Amino acid sequence: MRDRVTAFHVSTPASLSTAVRKAHNLLADETVVVDRISVVIDDRDTIAALLDAETTDELGSLPNTVEVAVCNNTLSRTTIPHDDLPSRAEVVASGVGELTRLQHDGAAYIRLYD
Repeated sequence: MRDRVTAFHVSTPASLSTAVRKAHNLLADETVVVDRISVVIDDRDTIAALLDAETTDELGSLPNTVEVAVCNNTLSRTTIPHDDLPSRAEVVASGVGELTRLQHDGAAYIRLYD
């Protein structure tokens, strides 16, 4: 049986905070089983927000079953080195590719807006 995954598509700094709150809520909901949550980021400002101490603390409050995927295409259009990203952030080839893979593997897709 494959993992039950929820993918949050995040394209603004405000929706990143929303994703953190919703991840906590989803994991606390005993009526649904989720093995893993993937937060996929494909926006330059949101990648930059990952470096903010408050955002780092918010992400640090999440369990290890929540992963953060950062679009390499977008990251390459910033001056942020890979090594400056939080340790839980994984750089993926493309955000849309990661979302496609996750959905192909059966993940629930949630697009977050401000």
